[in-house]
Amino acid sequence: MPFAMVINHEDFTGDIVLAAENEAEQNQWLEMLQESGKVPVQHVVSKTSSTWKNAQLGEAMIESLEAQGLQLAKEKQERGWGRGQGWDGLGEAMIESLEAQGLQLAKEKQEYLDKLMEETEELSLQREQKERLECLNLVLEEEKQKFEELVMELRGEQEQIKLEKEHPEEEQEVQPGDTGLRSELRHIEEQMRELQREKEQAKERLTENEQRATILQQEREFYS
Repeated sequence: MPFAMVINHEDFTGDIVLAAENEAEQNQWLEMLQESGKVPVQHVVSKTSSTWKNAQLGEAMIESLEAQGLQLAKEKQERGWGRGQGWDGLGEAMIESLEAQGLQLAKEKQEYLDKLMEETEELSLQREQKERLECLNLVLEEEKQKFEELVMELRGEQEQIKLEKEHPEEEQEVQPGDTGLRSELRHIEEQMRELQREKEQAKERLTENEQRATILQQEREFYS
C-alpha cells in the first residue's frame, strides 16, 4: 500500500502497520492519533522514510513481474504455446529470468524488513536510555532538595551557636543530634556526587547512540 504507516509504542508488544486507501485517509488517521494523546507523532514511521521508499520500490517491481507473467500467459494462449521448439526455448528462458528476478526481489524485501526491525530496535534503545536519564534527573532533584533543607537547618544551628558564643550567660548544651545531622549531610553529598556521575555517564551514552543513529541513517540514505 502506498499510504501505510508503522506505529510503535512502549505499551505495545510489537509494531502496528496501518494501511490507508489514500493520502486523505492517512492524514485523518494521523490527526486521530495526535488527538488521542496515546501515540506521540515520533512513534509513527512516515511513508517518506528511506526504508519505506525501498519497500515501495520492491512492491512496484513485484507488480511489474506479475504483469509480465500475465502477459506471457496471454501470449501462450493466443499463439499456441509449445507448437514451435524455438518459441518453447524463448518461453523457458523468460520464465527462468522471471524466477531469478522473483528470488532477487524476495531477498531484497527481506533485507528491507530486517532494516526496518533494526531501526525500530535503535529507536527503542534510545527511548529507554532517555527515560533512564529523566529518572536520574528526578532522583537528583529530590536529593538536591533534601540537601538544601539540611543546609538551611545547619545554618540555623550555626547561627544559634554564634549567638551562644556572643552571650555566654545564655549558652546552652549542644544537642546530641547535631553530630548525626552533619553525618547525614555528608552522606547526602556523597549520594549527590554519585548521582551526578551517573547522570553524566548516561548523557554520554545517549549522545554516542544519537551519533551512531545519525551515521547509520546517513549510510542508509547513501546506499538507498
